[in-house]
Amino acid sequence: MLCVGAPAATAAGVACGGSAAPDGSGTTAGGPIDGGGDAGTGETAACAPRLAVLRVLGAPARAVRGRTVTFRVRVRSSGTAPTGTLRIRATGGGTGAATSPPLAVGAQRTVRIRVRITGRIGRRVTVRFRVTGPGVRARTVSANVRVTAPPRRRPGASGGGATTLPAAPQAPSAGSGR
Repeated sequence: MLCVGAPAATAAGVACGGSAAPDGSGTTAGGPIDGGGDAGTGETAACAPRLAVLRVLGAPARAVRGRTVTFRVRVRSSGTAPTGTLRIRATGGGTGAATSPPLAVGAQRTVRIRVRITGRIGRRVTVRFRVTGPGVRARTVSANVRVTAPPRRRPGASGGGATTLPAAPQAPSAGSGR
């Protein structure tokens, strides 16, 4: 039984989910490995990509509303076939999206995703990350962030707005005439 996009053979010399004879001929007592599904041959189900435990790394404790924060989401492939291109979308207390190249069987990757925080100020929000891909069941992982207000500008503070210049030196007045 061969899977499209699967490696040609595993360490045991069997293509994704089949069984092999000890002499390496590729046949068993039930016949050649052709995916016939005979229960006596020890063949397993078809190859399928699957995502394993997801984890959010580097989630900040606080974030300013309207600003962009970078999260890292760790994804691992635990299926019997490689995954396609994965898409990660952030919802809930923030919005953002990222993509990941395909993952080989058993490989893991940490994907950086930039999220714009949109929750209410002073509240704790849950940012949910949903990972989807072709042929993969969607998986979700979340992180909690407290939303803070942007810093207030004080009048006369440097960094923008109207700039006040120091007073220019005054020339002596010419009208006193003594």
